[in-house]
Amino acid sequence: MTGNDNLTGRFIDALTAGKLISRGDRVLAAVSGGADSNALLHLLVAARNTIGFDLFVGHLNHQLRGESADMDEQFVRRTAQELSLPFHAEAVDVDADRRQRGGSLEEAARRVRYEFYERAVRHFGAGRIALGHHRGDQVETVLFNIIRGTGLHGLRGMPRARPLRVGGSVMIVRPLLSITKDELVAYLQSKGLGWREDHTNAAMIASRNVLRHRVIPEMEQIHSGFAQHLLALADQAAEAEAIVDDRADRLLAVAQRDQSSWSIEDWRLDLSPAIVAGEAIRKMLIGVGVGAGRIAANHIADVLRLVRSNSGAVDLPDGIRARVLNDRLFVERKPAPQAKDLDAQIAWVGGECRFGDRRFSQQRQPFDRLWFERFLGEKTSGEEAIDAEKVEGNLVIRYAREGERFRPLGSPGGKKIGDFLTDRKVPPQDRPAVVVADARGVVWLVGFRIDQRVHVGERTRNVIVLRVESRPADSV
Repeated sequence: MTGNDNLTGRFIDALTAGKLISRGDRVLAAVSGGADSNALLHLLVAARNTIGFDLFVGHLNHQLRGESADMDEQFVRRTAQELSLPFHAEAVDVDADRRQRGGSLEEAARRVRYEFYERAVRHFGAGRIALGHHRGDQVETVLFNIIRGTGLHGLRGMPRARPLRVGGSVMIVRPLLSITKDELVAYLQSKGLGWREDHTNAAMIASRNVLRHRVIPEMEQIHSGFAQHLLALADQAAEAEAIVDDRADRLLAVAQRDQSSWSIEDWRLDLSPAIVAGEAIRKMLIGVGVGAGRIAANHIADVLRLVRSNSGAVDLPDGIRARVLNDRLFVERKPAPQAKDLDAQIAWVGGECRFGDRRFSQQRQPFDRLWFERFLGEKTSGEEAIDAEKVEGNLVIRYAREGERFRPLGSPGGKKIGDFLTDRKVPPQDRPAVVVADARGVVWLVGFRIDQRVHVGERTRNVIVLRVESRPADSV
């Protein structure tokens, strides 16, 4: 058997063994024109008669590379015609989308791409979307997730199959995850097939490209089995996550739910292993509309702390709030914001006070190093400690002013609060943000970061512990 026949056989085995594509399926191949997706398309053509499925080609022109992007589209269109395959293409200005809806260029591209998938599968009546991610992409994904901090969900990397939408019937499949880039290129070359090069892939302008061109090659030099060992770990994580996922689903079987709210007795989460409770919370957040990529470990930790304490509330991404009330955890969309008195300001001399729907408290105490280290390890986004002697005048609570700046703790310089919130994808309804300020300016951008000016340092003698808590909607 030749190398190419062997690759085709491995590809068909991956489709059938993993039940990624079955007889009678209608499959959309997402083809950019690059080597990976073009090899995927030709391998699907080779597998089509063996398995028996219908095949369609979709292409999204991101309009990011000018004439080169248009040539990519022409190449894919011509390839589909040569293969006698139905073809659907769209052009979307990703950079304009980013400016309008926010996020990084990479996030906007992903958002636009998945919206295109939904339109394309409706156009063809397809139930499967085949993507060209290969073994190297999987290694990069797992390593990137480890670097930025992850649990089992990120450690497993990209799943071979998952729903396009949670609870939906359309599946995204990745049949090339066990095949290397070199094998795909060799396959195309042996068949005399071309592809389009995206030269931005060679430029180390993004963190993934740094991993691809520097980190992973160096790790392979240290140990030639690095990539294979990382993928084996990802496979184990996927198996472990499947167990945790099943436990979380069983836990949520008794939850009450609708499109905007989920709730469950908090004791059920409290008595479950933290990893199972955390996965259940993640599913609840997704269920009420939080994007899966927006859920970070600290969000899960904040909700778990509510459960453990059996009280309180915390604001989460995408306009969602978690709160514990009457021994139940509620994860729900926050009520529509009422008009804000942007000039509102209250003096905060000490103790407790209220500003809008939030309750603030402060406590002054002597500084203790052991206490502070423990505080840093346990604090939520609604808690901060500042150096009491660095505060000038009285504290006030108010809304951030237009163009107001502060120096986020750990940053090399100042930044506009609006830009800081944009970087963190804070939705418009949560702006302007609330700040705690003194005579010199912002002390704390509430829920996010204190100013470098008031940070606790080696010479700190007394601290002020600041806390904020949202009131449950029932008590507002």
